[in-house]
Amino acid sequence: MSSPTPARLHPWLRFGAPAFACLFLLLFYWRALNCWFYQDDFGWLHLGLGPHPSPFSLDLLFAPKAHGNIRPWSENLFFWGLGRLFGVNPLPFHIVIFATVIASLLLLYAIVRKLTGSVAAAVGAQFFWLANPAVGPSLCWASIYNETQYPFFILLALWLFMNGRYWMQLVVFILGLGSLETAVMYPCIASLYAFLYHRQKLRLTLPLYVVSAAFTVI
Repeated sequence: MSSPTPARLHPWLRFGAPAFACLFLLLFYWRALNCWFYQDDFGWLHLGLGPHPSPFSLDLLFAPKAHGNIRPWSENLFFWGLGRLFGVNPLPFHIVIFATVIASLLLLYAIVRKLTGSVAAAVGAQFFWLANPAVGPSLCWASIYNETQYPFFILLALWLFMNGRYWMQLVVFILGLGSLETAVMYPCIASLYAFLYHRQKLRLTLPLYVVSAAFTVI
């Protein structure tokens, strides 16, 4: 089964439809921008506020933290960079979180519209995602930014794969592993898409399982 060809849209609908959910996100969840740091946040803020032998180091970025997790982008770099730049001002942290969710919403729209050919389905998918009760805490609590960031990597990798950019997809997938360990399941998503829509691409997903397996062992 091949993906339906999306119909050509009037420019205002082409740009306005995916942006509508982003506007709803800001109007409905704007109070999250004012949230102060909470619980585990204070354990991470020391990365950007505490003394270090150098302004930046690979050890600071990749050394396992918390429960032995290696999350360089969603935890170490996130708290180190914003902490260095803005100190204990929580607003920049939440702006980055909102920006990541908006990017994910736009990717979700593009993916669903390509799969279904329907603007209504694409917009509906955005709103059903925003209606998930887990969205609120992820916007308010900075230290669970990993749960907001890794879907962006997953969606971007899938969008690239759907558009034939295999090697770029592989790079994004590998980067996604540095956001949250759950990203190891991305090969299953890519394989399911290939099985349902482009069987000839199914073999291209096999190396992804090798990457996931290697990361799991490490």
